[in-house]
Amino acid sequence: MTIVVLIPKVARPASIDQFRPISLCNVTYKMITKCLAERIKPLMPRLVHETQTSFVPGKHITNNICILQEVVHSMRAKKGRSGWMVLKIDLAKAYDRIKWSFV
Repeated sequence: MTIVVLIPKVARPASIDQFRPISLCNVTYKMITKCLAERIKPLMPRLVHETQTSFVPGKHITNNICILQEVVHSMRAKKGRSGWMVLKIDLAKAYDRIKWSFV
């Protein structure tokens, strides 16, 4: 069983975004998940898409910045053509800022 506890980020929190959730798990749960994670680790290169850069050993999220710069450069080089669009979605705090009705 896991218990989620909210830890305040500031002295007197006024809203939910001023808390940090932590999960308290028992030792058995932690041991089982560690064993499962170690068994799945060799399969990860086949399970995780090659464009995924966060939380993948040997890759860095900054790679995405370089890719974006190349895409924007290519778009600017093709002036006169329509139909190009760059979309940035803020996925912070577990998708709480996305207006799913708009997407």
